[in-house]
Amino acid sequence: MTKPNRATLESKVAAWNSIYEVGKPVVVELDNGKELETVTRYPAQVLQGHSAVIWLVGVRGCYDLSRVRPRIKP
Repeated sequence: MTKPNRATLESKVAAWNSIYEVGKPVVVELDNGKELETVTRYPAQVLQGHSAVIWLVGVRGCYDLSRVRPRIKP
């Protein structure tokens, strides 16, 4: 699998940040496979040129944006 280039990552981050402001309710798939409902703590960013990530409340470290989705209230 080919790694995305920096421009692709920056585009993904910009798209997320243009729609979802800090404090947005989200669901993240944790490393153990369980899902956690939380909120975003900071805007998404490109981490060291290789990953599009986001920082979340109550979660140590950051998570790849592909593992995070907006929480839709019923």
